[in-house]
Amino acid sequence: MSYQALYRQWRPLDFDEVIGQSHITVPLKNQIKANSIGHAYVFSGTRGTGKTSTAKVFARAVNCLNNKDGNPCNQCENCMSILDEQFIDVIEMDAASNNSVDDIRELREHIKFAPSNGKYKVYIIDEVHMLSSGAFNALLKTLEEPPGYVLFILATTEVHKIPQTILSRCQRFDFKRVSQEDIFARLAFICKKLNVVYEDEALRLIIRKSDGAVRDSLSSLDQCLSIGGNALTVVGVIEMLGLVEKNMLLDLIRYMAVGKSGEALTMVNGILSDGKDITQFVNGIIDVYRDLLVVKLIDENHHLLINASQDYIDLLIELSKQFTEPQIARGLNAFIELSKSIKYAQNQRIVFEATLVKVLHPEADTSNEALLERIAKLEQKIAQGYIANKSDSPLVKSAMTTETTEKTTEIAVENQETAAAGEIPVESADEVDVKQEDDVLKEPFNEVEKLKESTSKSDEAPHEAAQEALKPEETASDAKKEAMNEKVSDIIEFTDSALTFEMVNEVWHTFMETVQREKKGIYPALEGAAVADVSGNKITIGLRAENKLFVGVLESKQNYDYLNQLMHSLVKHVIQLAFMAVDNEKASDEPIEKQKEQEIMAFFKEYQDVLEIK
Repeated sequence: MSYQALYRQWRPLDFDEVIGQSHITVPLKNQIKANSIGHAYVFSGTRGTGKTSTAKVFARAVNCLNNKDGNPCNQCENCMSILDEQFIDVIEMDAASNNSVDDIRELREHIKFAPSNGKYKVYIIDEVHMLSSGAFNALLKTLEEPPGYVLFILATTEVHKIPQTILSRCQRFDFKRVSQEDIFARLAFICKKLNVVYEDEALRLIIRKSDGAVRDSLSSLDQCLSIGGNALTVVGVIEMLGLVEKNMLLDLIRYMAVGKSGEALTMVNGILSDGKDITQFVNGIIDVYRDLLVVKLIDENHHLLINASQDYIDLLIELSKQFTEPQIARGLNAFIELSKSIKYAQNQRIVFEATLVKVLHPEADTSNEALLERIAKLEQKIAQGYIANKSDSPLVKSAMTTETTEKTTEIAVENQETAAAGEIPVESADEVDVKQEDDVLKEPFNEVEKLKESTSKSDEAPHEAAQEALKPEETASDAKKEAMNEKVSDIIEFTDSALTFEMVNEVWHTFMETVQREKKGIYPALEGAAVADVSGNKITIGLRAENKLFVGVLESKQNYDYLNQLMHSLVKHVIQLAFMAVDNEKASDEPIEKQKEQEIMAFFKEYQDVLEIK
């Protein structure tokens, strides 16, 4: 006898051998046992899920002479005849090549004759969606009211192409993709029966390529066994099926994570030079990106969603730490689009490498996903810089605070030297640090108080009095004197009045115009913003809700220093800016109410000596 393919040798002989479709086989067995068999069935589902195999089992079961539990016995005369394809009452028809009206008319003529040996005359019409409209119309009446001995089984992969008039006259059963665990158990069973020594990972590679189709898995297994005979290895499967090793794919994606373009393109060149199928290559990358997304989104039970070894899952977890969710999603979408278009490309390699470069360099990609990824990277760098330099942000110190810090450090050193001589008690390091920090924060305000006192002592020469009040010690250097004089000139600009919402709102337009003119890069983040609140020296700026991602950008040291100094120069106060995203309606209503209040106050300003506003 000639060799028979594995998927034919190991075709299910009864309902119990049909794997992964118990939601179909159990009702069919119950119908046979209860003798409540319908006249027409539709079996729909993707390729390799068992539609035709189940139809043949059903045909044997309804004609079996010794049927007891709903399964065919496969021992009686009728079952053996059907298995040998010699039973004239079971007719298999391919609708792809017999789709005309004449073919259906011939079928109708044959239906008139009763079955010769069996109880039912079974018509299995495969790929029934290929029938023409005229053929469906010719079949309609016969399908609706066939003779009692006729049974139709219509199998299709595209059930949506079957007219509703046909579907409404049939019992419909939808076959689902078979789980990888069920296929693995089936392949392992067949290998043991064939005395084949196999590696688990080799079977998993075959199953992953089959995409839930049992027939595809058996065909690939049959192909791979032709290399090693009674041995099935990972290397043999990769070589035969044109796959790329998972470790190589992980290395490639690792290069993409850190932006090593040269190494990535060199690896791709080596893989393609080995004759690997570029379509399988792309599908392998998609699988790894999908697995990365799984381990990134869930914390445990990864094996439920990833059919692979624990070592592979551990490598995925380690690699996922180098990615953010937007990065993985963008890479996954890019290669999915590539898988759709690469088969139509004249030069598949160039198209593949262009997609690779696009994923490697988000700045070369203008899609929304790429822009979001770049923003996420920027926020991450800002956050890392904030953690590493807490003294820099978010409370930005002015130039004179920095100078005062140096002065306070010198004073602390002098105190320690004096204490060593026995003149003052020695303070601990922690006490000195706390004292320095308090002095740094308080000194600008202490200097303002000194300036006020000196101004009250001498109305005729306030500037000279201020200079005297803020005069540095005789031991200070000339450079310190000049720095202190510049500091005095800054302090003199401060007004005695408290900072109010109206004062900030008056300069807000100038503030925005200046930012737009001098810092066009950050102006879009402030566009539509308004003064939300003024409390003491803290000014809270409300951003639009859609600009909440840019809060971190505005609070970066360089941008914050610029904005803080600009507002300080406009309101002539020591200030502290804060940014927050607010609801659009709220952000638009509050400034209007403040503006109305300001207009009313301005109107009655001339009558403040006459009227008392409460």
